Amino acid sequence: MKIQLIISVLCFAMLCSCKIKHREIPKEIIKTEVGENINDSLKKYKVENINDTCIKYLYGRNGFKMFSNSDSLLVGMCKYVPWKIRQENDSIVFIYYILYYQDTILMNNRFIMDENFHSFDINIRTQKIEKVFLGQETTYERFNDYLDEYNEEIRSQRFKNNFKKYFPKLHPEFKRLFEGMNIDGATVP
Repeated sequence: MKIQLIISVLCFAMLCSCKIKHREIPKEIIKTEVGENINDSLKKYKVENINDTCIKYLYGRNGFKMFSNSDSLLVGMCKYVPWKIRQENDSIVFIYYILYYQDTILMNNRFIMDENFHSFDINIRTQKIEKVFLGQETTYERFNDYLDEYNEEIRSQRFKNNFKKYFPKLHPEFKRLFEGMNIDGATVP
């Protein structure tokens, strides 16, 4: 507990004092647990197309949540990156996502308040998401339940208002996934 507090204070201090030039995370740094490049793993398990969809679902549910150690940093200002990809059995692949602020500063997902969705079980045979994990990787929601809540969230006036309000500060990936989308007959800017 003390170590997590120290780490969060250090991350917050770095976040406040860093004047890092905006740059992408080097591909060689993003590795799976076995040392394989993430992009290679996405291709290997044939989930590269569903990766964008998973990230969109994470932004839709988590995008306007604030980090508990900040009063102004939203999840939507960060970039979701697949971190762990592992094959659970013949048909299921697990993908765990982490967040980077300014594409370089690792933001630990556990510092997010409320429900923290971060991982998916994907059926590679049907190319469908089966489970969405939250918390400590053991708690999950069936995808259909998650999808209902996701749709409710992105259709809400709160989501639309926040998207407009925070638009200049949102990560380009978040903007790309939601910009111009038609929600209940109204186009998001």
